[in-house]
Formats: sequence, structure tokens, C-alpha cells
Amino acid sequence: VGADLAQWALLAGRPLEARAYLAGMLAHSSATLGQAEVFSLTDSSFGANLPPHATAAAVLVDLVRNMIVSDTRDTLELALGGDALWWRGTRLERATTRFGVIDVALDSPSGDVHRARWGAVTVPARVRVPDGERVTDVLTPGARVLDGRWVECPPQARQVEFRVVSDGSRPSA
Repeated sequence: VGADLAQWALLAGRPLEARAYLAGMLAHSSATLGQAEVFSLTDSSFGANLPPHATAAAVLVDLVRNMIVSDTRDTLELALGGDALWWRGTRLERATTRFGVIDVALDSPSGDVHRARWGAVTVPARVRVPDGERVTDVLTPGARVLDGRWVECPPQARQVEFRVVSDGSRPSA
């Protein structure tokens, strides 16, 4: 049930909370990243309910996928949960979306330029600007800054590059 709050945080533009939930899930994983459905807060043990549990593991996979690529709304949304560190080579291959199966890649070819690449879809794509950064220039023709937190691309686009600067509020987690 708690994962629903992390998913809500992504859609509400609060990725720091989603990343904190993910960090908590990983901190309470087994050595093989097995997920428990319950654990003790006092000693972090699983008790008799040993992992792995398919439901808890599915929640982890779904959250990470939606942090990278989300098809919840009428546009393809990328990097919803990513901070600036995710732009150093995050990859998701063969992501199934309601717009088709696509590969997604986030990188920074230079220190102040972020590039997102994905498979072409028939709907607009929106790429979330990392927390603590703001766009100074969109380098891809046809793409534009939207609400200061997003770079929007037209249907059939396959990539976008944009230049950023720190806005002085870089969060952690």
C-alpha cells in the first residue's frame, strides 16, 4: 500500500519522496534484492515471513519503471523520478508502454547538457528536468520548455537535448 504513495509522489511532481521510498525498499531487501511483504522496524528482520514475495518485487519493478518511463497520462513521460545523477547513463530496455515497446536512455554528453533518447511514439513526450536544475536552452528543434519542470517534444520525436544550470536547490536522496 505504501508504494501507492510513491507512485502518487511521481505524478504529483514530488520525485524526492518517490526516491526516498525506493531507498527504503532497497534498504530492507535481502542480499539478492528479494523483497519482503512485512518486516520489523525495530530490528529489520523478516520474522517467519521470509522473502522473496512476488507482490513486493513487482511493486519495486513498477516503481523503478515509472521513475524512468511513465505512460499514466496522455503523453509519454521520461525521468519522472530521476535526479541529476540518473543522467549519467540510466538505461531501460524493452519497456512496455501503452504507446509501444521502447528503449529509454538518459545521459549527459557534457556537464551542462542532458540528453534523453527513446523509441518514437505517436504522442508527445515530456522529459522531467532534474530537481535542483533549470533549463537555459533547448537544443533540439521542435522541443520546448513547459512549466519550467519539463521539456516537451512533439509526437514521433526520438530524443531531446537541453542545457541546464543549477538553481541552487539541489535535493538529496
